[in-house]
This record gives sequence, structure tokens and C-alpha cells, in this order.
Amino acid sequence: MSCINRIINIAFAVLITINASSCKDKQSINLYNNTPDTLEVSTIYQSVDKDRELAVYVNPENKNGYITVIDSKDNKAHLLKRIDSPDGITYKSNEEFILWTKGGDFTWSKSGTLITKGHLKTTQIQLEQINSSPKFHKTSYGNYVSSDFSTNTNSSNWIAITIKPINQFKSKITVRSKSNKNDNTCNFDAIGTVVDNNILKVTENHRILKFTFGPNTVNIVAVQDDHLEALVPFCNGDLNVIGTYSKYDGELDTNKIDHTAYLKTLFYNNVIYTIKKQQEVLTLQIDGITSEYAVIYNIPGEIINAEIDDLNNDTFPEILIYSASGMHKIGQVYGFSIHDEKSISKINISKTDEYLEAHSGYLGYDEFAMVEGTFIQRFPVYENNVATGLTRQIQYTLEGKHEATKYLVVDKVIEY
Repeated sequence: MSCINRIINIAFAVLITINASSCKDKQSINLYNNTPDTLEVSTIYQSVDKDRELAVYVNPENKNGYITVIDSKDNKAHLLKRIDSPDGITYKSNEEFILWTKGGDFTWSKSGTLITKGHLKTTQIQLEQINSSPKFHKTSYGNYVSSDFSTNTNSSNWIAITIKPINQFKSKITVRSKSNKNDNTCNFDAIGTVVDNNILKVTENHRILKFTFGPNTVNIVAVQDDHLEALVPFCNGDLNVIGTYSKYDGELDTNKIDHTAYLKTLFYNNVIYTIKKQQEVLTLQIDGITSEYAVIYNIPGEIINAEIDDLNNDTFPEILIYSASGMHKIGQVYGFSIHDEKSISKINISKTDEYLEAHSGYLGYDEFAMVEGTFIQRFPVYENNVATGLTRQIQYTLEGKHEATKYLVVDKVIEY
């Protein structure tokens, strides 16, 4: 059977090509056919001998730590649930399959017998060429409004949506309702992954929304009916983001739209974390622990995304907030660590300019992601202000066990 190139979404929601460099004495990889729309690729792992790959899919319909693992050797899907682990992150299936990960390393075993071990595939991926990747129609960027949007500010049940480009693979989606406060509000920010030239997919709170664009419209649907539950933290009263919106020419009236610069709600262990930025003030409010909020002042740039995960396997989460500023979209990361669901503290984050190996050729255009218990940054590499075509990926690890001494430090630096 001939070698194949298969395009998939991974970690940063970018399109990549997995290259099978040699097919001799190796089973052709056939991991990603007929994958349900409700699953979204999180990570690809590859064995040391490159003879086996594991595709890890998150299960958005399940909030209890389930993943689906597809093994290239048997091409079967295995449902695993996260279990307690003294070190690293461990998932186990009813059939005794166990996936253990720590940083970029993994082991895959069954009933205590090791099957294989290896590393993150992301250390060996190649970016798909731009001209062969699905491109989102530029004409779809802009503002959209619900049918009851008008110049009449007494109309309370309307929603406005703004679609802005991040890169060719992702868009930023901002949903806002009217500025005066009442029981009917719908405000949140999300990242839309390009599925096709007229489709964006949003995964929020383990739920999936699909945005389908027409010539002058966008239609928003939930992939499953119960995904409407995911809208509760964002839409209150009679408002619901599901529906069809019309393109709105020009800029939206800032006197009518809610002035919140960024708003996102994250969930972890039945605790609700609300991230809100107004002007230059970022507020992190927590519902479920003693410390009610933490505030950072004078945050420059635009917040692009916020994520939550357990980076040190202490069963309590870390929250990372990503911003970008300037013509080159210089990235900045703000981190918080939750302690015993009683308090919260800032995480000190190493900067790339402190490491010559990591910073050389840096000009901006950062992408950030929390991937299976690790934090990863990547950016295009430049030489004399000219793009080299290479991408540098920096993997960080969380160090420190006490509230005031946690650091994200550079662990690995690779280029591809």
C-alpha cells in the first residue's frame, strides 16, 4: 500500500500533514476516517520506532474526563477515563488499556503490559502549504446582527456577532447583546476553527457550535441538542445565540453594544471561572472557592483566548490567558494557579528573550495552547526580518509547589 498524507486538526487547531516517510514493513496509518463530528483531535502521539500512532480525541459531550484513543495498529477507538495518578496524567478503559502522559512523553499499555512508548507527534509535524489548505472566505469577516437589531434601543432581545481573523486556521468570535443591563444578555468570546471555506467550529465548555456562512448571513447551530446547556453561562433570560444572523455593513454603535472587551467562562471540578476585561482591567472571578477574584491592571493588547487545565497533576487547575498586541501580534501570557479551591495566585512565566535558543529569530505571531498537561508556545522563525519557513515550538513545564513560587519554565525547544 502506498504512503499517504492525511490532514488533521491538532492541538492549536491548525491543519497539518502527517508524513509517513517509509511504508516498508510498516502498517499504513488510517486513524481519522469516519470520526464523529462530536470529537475533536487534541493530540497525536508517535512511538519511538515510528511504527505506531495514537490519535487522542476529546469527548465534548462528556464532562467527566473521557477521551477517545485510536490506535493505528488496530484502527479501533478506545474510550478511556482519567484516573488518579501519582505522576503525570493517566487514562484507563474498561478493557484495561492505559494511556499515561507527562510533558511530551507517553506510554500505551494493557493490563499492566507495555505496548509502546514515545513522544508527541507535534514535535515532528509539518505545516500544510497555504495553497492546499481550506481558506476561510475573507468576505465572511465582519459584523452580524439578529433580526430584531435596530436603532431602537428599547428593543431588548437582540444579539450582535463580530468575526475577526486570527490566522488562516482560526477566527475570533465576539458575541454581545445590548449595553443596558436586564435579564436578557448574551456575551462571550470564543475561537472558531476553520472547517471549510464557509464553516467555523467552536468548542466551548465541552460543547460544539457550528457557524455556517452564506453570502450575507451566518447560521449558528448546536451539533447536538443538549449542547444548548453550554450556552447557559453566556446567555440569560430569553436570549439564545442559536439562529440566523444578517451581515451588518459598517461599525456597530458602541453606545448600544455591551462594552466588555473580553468575556469567557471556564469550568473545572464544578467550579466556575469567569474572565472579564473592561478597558485595561482584567478580572478573574471564581464561583466556588474562598477567594472571589483576582485583578490585573494595565494589560496591553487584545485578549485572544483563555484556557484551563491541570499542569502539575495536583487535581487543581491552572488558568492561562493569552493576549496579542502591535503589528506583529506579540503574544503575552498571564497565568493563575488554584490552590485547594481556597485561594488563587499568579504564575511567573519565563519569557523567550531570556533564552537565546528560544528567542533567536522571534518577530511575534505567537500561538499558545495547553496540551495534555503541558503548555506550548510556537511562532514562525525569521532571519533578517524575512520568514524562513520554519516554526519554533517551545514546551514549558510548571515548577514549584507553594502558592507564591510557581513558575512556567522552558523545558524543550524544537523546530520543524
